[in-house]
Formats: sequence, C-alpha cells, structure tokens
Amino acid sequence: MIFLGAILLQLLFITGSSNGTPLEKKILQCDDSKYMGSWIENWQDIDAKWCVLKYREFTDDVDYSFKLEGREKIVYLQILDSSMINLPRSLLSHLGFVREFTVSNSSLKHVDRLNFKFESLYFVNFSNNAIESINDHAFANFEDLKIISLSNNRLTHLKGFPFPFSEKNLDYDFSHNKIESIAESVFGGKDIIRLILTNNSLESVEGIFKKVVRLGELNLSYNKLKKFQPTVSLRTSAFDLSSNFLESVDFTKIDASTINTLKVNDNLLTKISLGSSITSLTLLQLEKNKFGDNLQDICKCSKVMDLSLKDNLIRDIGSCFSEMKTLNSLNLAKNQIETIKPESFHKDNAIETLDLAFNRIESFNKDTMSVFGHLKVLNLTGNRLQDFYDYPKTIMYNLKVLGLSHNNFKCSRFTALQDKFSLLLNFFIDRSVPVNGKDITKEGCYDDKEKVLTARYLDDAILAIQNSVRDELKRIYEKFESQIKKVENSCSNPKRIVP
Repeated sequence: MIFLGAILLQLLFITGSSNGTPLEKKILQCDDSKYMGSWIENWQDIDAKWCVLKYREFTDDVDYSFKLEGREKIVYLQILDSSMINLPRSLLSHLGFVREFTVSNSSLKHVDRLNFKFESLYFVNFSNNAIESINDHAFANFEDLKIISLSNNRLTHLKGFPFPFSEKNLDYDFSHNKIESIAESVFGGKDIIRLILTNNSLESVEGIFKKVVRLGELNLSYNKLKKFQPTVSLRTSAFDLSSNFLESVDFTKIDASTINTLKVNDNLLTKISLGSSITSLTLLQLEKNKFGDNLQDICKCSKVMDLSLKDNLIRDIGSCFSEMKTLNSLNLAKNQIETIKPESFHKDNAIETLDLAFNRIESFNKDTMSVFGHLKVLNLTGNRLQDFYDYPKTIMYNLKVLGLSHNNFKCSRFTALQDKFSLLLNFFIDRSVPVNGKDITKEGCYDDKEKVLTARYLDDAILAIQNSVRDELKRIYEKFESQIKKVENSCSNPKRIVP
C-alpha cells in the first residue's frame, strides 16, 4: 500500500451556467493541498485540494446544474452541515471520483441506499451525526470500500447486507451507539481487519460472527455482556472485552492459538478458560475482577510479556510466574499479597516493571531482590514495610525507579533511605490517599507519639535532644513560676516580710 501525503481533488471550476458563474463559494470551500496520510493506493493526481461542504441552507430540491471541466476529480469530500437531514443527491451524483467521503456534525437520521457512482470509494466516515438507522443495502454498491465509521450516532440495530458483498479486508467502527442486536448477515462472508463495537448495549454476541471469514481485532468493551464463549475460529489476534458484566470467558471451543492480546478488565470473573491461547498470548490484562488465588490458566501463559492482575483479591501467588521467562511487565497492585518469594518467578525472568503497590507485604529482602536482575521500576508503595535494604542497586543492577511511600517506616528511616537513594535512582513518592500505611512524604511525617505534623525531618538523635531540651525548659519554667508566685504572695502580705 502506498500512502500518499497530498490527495483529495483537483478542482478547476464549478460553474452554475454557461457563462461560468462560480458556485464553489456558495457550496464548496476548497483549500490548498494538505497532507492527509491517506489510504489511497497508486493514486497519481497529487496536485489536489481539500473541499468541505458548509453551505447551510440548501435542500435536496435545489438544482445544482453545473459541470466539471477537463480533468477535475473530487477525491476527498467532507460535509459539515448541522442543518442537513438528507444527503445532497443532486450534488453527489456529479462526483464520480470520490475516494474519501465524510459526513459529520449533521442532523442526518437515516442513511438510505447510496446509488452514487463513486467508482473508487475507499473510506466512508459518517461519525458524529444523529443516525438512527441505515438501509439494509446502504453501502453495498461500493466494491472498493474498506473503511467504514459510523461511530457516535444513535444506531440500535444492524441488519440486512449493508456493506459490499465481496470478501475484503474491512475496518468497521460502530463505537458509541446504542446497538442491541446485529444480524449474522451484516458481517457474513467478510474478512475483517478490525471491528470496534465499544460503548454499545450488546447483551449477547451469539451468532453475530457465525459466517465471518476472518476477524483480526474485536473490541466489545463497555457493553452489557455476561458471558463470552466463541464457537467459531476466526483467526483473531486481539480481543478487548473490558468493562462488561462478564462472569464467564471461555476459549476452549475454538482454535485460540492466534490470540496474542486479551483485555478483560473491570468484569466479574472468578476464573477464565484460555484454551490454546496460553501458547500465544503476549499481553493479558485482567484488572478489577475477582480471581482471588484461582489463577490456573493464567499461570500457564508461558509467552506472556505484559500481565496485569491488579485489584483481584489475590492473597498467594504461589509459583504462578515461574514459567514466564519472557515476562517484562507485571502489575499486582491493590491485592492482598503478604509475601513475595523468589520461587514465584522464573530464575532468568525478564521483568523490568513490577508494581506491588497497596498490598500487605512486610518484607522485600535481598533474596527476593536477587531474582530481579533486569528490574528497572519497582513500586512497593502502600504496603507494610518497616525497613528496606540500603543498597538495592548492588543486587538489582538496572533499578532506576523505586516507590516506598505509605509504608510503616519510622520517619527518620524513610528520610535516610530517600536521601541515600536520591543520588542513585528516582525515589518515587506517591501522594495519593494512604491505604495501608501512614502518609509518609518528604514534606511531612506524623510523629507516632504525639501525632503532630512536623515540617522537617530530624534523625532520632536530634529529635531526642530536642525533646530533652523541651522537657528541661519546661522544668526550669515551672521552677521559676513557683518562685515568682512566692514573691507575689509575700508582697501582698507585708507582715510576713522578714527584715
């Protein structure tokens, strides 16, 4: 595919009569050539303009009697008209070379079957309108159509055969609608690169993909799905099922060995059946579920590089990551983990980022550090640590960022560690609300005995001297106060004065 920077159109004159009266200022606003990053293949006419239709008072009844002269080719057409409720058929019927067609921010509610002779229409963008329905054959006439966006509309149902019949690599975006159902005929026979259905109202996808030839990437996030159990192998490489109501995800009934990316964040899962995808997954995100220690299939993903199990009620990781030699990033934050043992990880692991924030970890000792030779970022914020090894970089040679705030350190110890590490690495201070530990930061620290927020840190010796001096001054003051009261009493009773 050749991506051409300058595209769109070569427009000489649009005339309304034989004497050449221009209409382009009333209908089309055309700018100079612009870089578009177009998907156009082998297009030779690069001396072009970008034309935008902004005329806000036309109706479909207006007679656009004009002609295109010579080699004029409108390649890119964008209609931005908030008052438009129907497409301007009279105008569009004259434009045979449009490759990219955009209608946006209009009042268009229905897309009828488009019979315009757009011989090479490649990209249709009807996003951000008020579209509630499309004809069962709306875009079927355009054999070269590959990219279709109907996002941010009001669609509730898709049916019929609205897209080209020929098998092609297609990219669909139906995000941010209200889609409740999709007939199997809609995507039947299609070879789809990417299908985006995020932010809709789908409760089930059963049967939708039954006749699909191939589906490269599928995004079903932010719907109302309760289970996902595909029964047809579609050679899919990436699934996003995040933010549904999923209680069951099962890939055992298909060949899932093509899946390399799976996101199922923010659901209700207590287990997951990954099937043959355990041999192919490289990115697995399962944040905000309810797995607990039920990690059996997850632990079998030997090729995973990026794994997130944040906020899953996990208490014991066992030896879960001991077979994950290629693991590069691991997020176990916001769980209930109490101990981290070296045997939980592959001895030659490649972990560079390890997030253990807000667990219940009491110790992260030298033996544990020894298994993380590649580690660059370690976040232990919000745990129950009372101490930490003074020379972590002698064991974790590549360490650059360390988070230790919101633990159970004494203020003096925490400050000493920070001063020591600040010369060697970025000492990360989390300023969020504390969960397990005290709010320990460089600017302020609670003194456990008196619960007073001190403005600056003092080491134990200086603090002891300060307390001692304070007590001594208090004693001296009380002694002198007693003497002063005796003198005052004597002055008020002269008889008691002894010469």
